[in-house]
Amino acid sequence: MTKVIIAKSKVDCEHLLGQFLDESHFDTIIEEDTDCYFQSEDENNIAFKFRKNYFSKEQQEAAYAGLREAATQTQNRGLAAGPKGEKCGGREWVTEFQLRVLDFIKKEPENAVIAINVKEEIERLREMYTDTESARGMVEFKGQRG
Repeated sequence: MTKVIIAKSKVDCEHLLGQFLDESHFDTIIEEDTDCYFQSEDENNIAFKFRKNYFSKEQQEAAYAGLREAATQTQNRGLAAGPKGEKCGGREWVTEFQLRVLDFIKKEPENAVIAINVKEEIERLREMYTDTESARGMVEFKGQRG
C-alpha cells in the first residue's frame, strides 16, 4: 500500500540553501512507498514518488560496477554540498568576480584592434560581481575551472 501525503502549502526555504540540515528542519521521515502531492491528489501536482527497494540487489551491483570508475572527486555539487569550507583539497575558492576577470584575460587577444582599458574593465567587473558566494563550486586549479 502506498502512503499518500498532500502538502497544503509550500515553505520558503531559500535561507537554507547551502546549509546542512538537522532534525529541527523536518517533521516527517519517508521510510515507506509514498506519493506526495501539492494541494490535491492529481498527477499534475506530484511533488515526488518514493519507492523503497525499487532496484534489485543485482541492478544495484551492476550500476555500481559500471559507474565506479567514473566516480571522481569533484566540486560541482553546488548548494547540495552544504556549507563551503575555507579551502577545498588545499585549493582556494574562486569568487564570481575573480572568475570573470580570468575569463576576460583569457579571451582578450594580445593584439586587439580595439584598445580596451584593462583597469576600467576589471573595475566594471568588480561592480557587477560583488557576491563572494556566487561562484560556489569553483576552485582555483592551475588555470582551469574545478
